[in-house]
Amino acid sequence: MSHKLPKNNFTWDENVNKYTTDFICNMTENSDYGCILEVDVEYPKQLMDAHSELPYLPVNQKPPGHKVSKLLTTLNDKKNYIVHYLFLRQALMAGLKLIKVR
Repeated sequence: MSHKLPKNNFTWDENVNKYTTDFICNMTENSDYGCILEVDVEYPKQLMDAHSELPYLPVNQKPPGHKVSKLLTTLNDKKNYIVHYLFLRQALMAGLKLIKVR
């Protein structure tokens, strides 16, 4: 399981409207083009039982009552979440809803 590493020719894409759920789900692992996206994602209520053991899109937060932040897998909606397109694609194919690409 190896992937190409980005090494040069990085660009900032201002056309975020093209990054729809269909566009992201159709991007392939072996593409010459990849992206890191800042997104808002909704976790539908009907998926919560099925994903309760290991939810998608972990966050680094302080658990309630703790002083140290930890990597938490929560069923909360994600706002301003920065994610690689392959991980986002996996979450979208599992039923999460893409609300907005920033």
